Amino acid sequence: MVHLSKVLFTDQDTKPPLLNLTSFRMGQNVWVWVDLRCPEACRAQLASFGESEIPLSLYWYFDPGASPVLREDLKTDRAFKASALPLRVVIPARLTPGNWIAEIAYGPDRICTWDDQRCSFRVRMIP
Repeated sequence: MVHLSKVLFTDQDTKPPLLNLTSFRMGQNVWVWVDLRCPEACRAQLASFGESEIPLSLYWYFDPGASPVLREDLKTDRAFKASALPLRVVIPARLTPGNWIAEIAYGPDRICTWDDQRCSFRVRMIP
């Protein structure tokens, strides 16, 4: 059904990024670009359920090195118009120094990239 086409981290929100950044300095803007893959059959299925929007949640886990900790206070909810093309949203992130893991969810389920089945995306904030 709904899959991620790509998830990219960048320091801008005005044009699609060419490169995915994996580390940022404190004070630097962090934007998460999420592109969805929902072909015509997927959109038809959503329409049959009466859904005109695709609700997504962005979850952040702080990774101190042992076991990642979910930060519920950083969760961000967004909705795509199912009819929009491209299916893209840009979400700002405010993160403290350290290692972070982002996961995208559609309803109660996390979603992964179509091609390589990646479900978690890492970024580092440098002091």
